[in-house]
Amino acid sequence: MGCNGIQRCGFCSKSLRCSDIQKCEKFLDHIQEVSKRDCWPDDPKFMIYDYCGGNIDDAYEGGKETGEILFARYLLALIGEQNAG
Repeated sequence: MGCNGIQRCGFCSKSLRCSDIQKCEKFLDHIQEVSKRDCWPDDPKFMIYDYCGGNIDDAYEGGKETGEILFARYLLALIGEQNAG
């Protein structure tokens, strides 16, 4: 499928430049992949100390990773994507 410079967006039905659509598709693919990762709060018996063992660096990295995953899930839910979380 070639691009003549302008395409209709499959999500919002607006006419957009092909490069913008490609960027949106790449972004959507990325957040879908991130949202599929497991994160600490997915465990119903989640206790931060069990995961980090008192190590502040581990707690920080785990929180950072969890934030990325939960934000990706939030974005997918916001735009109505099926695989949100």
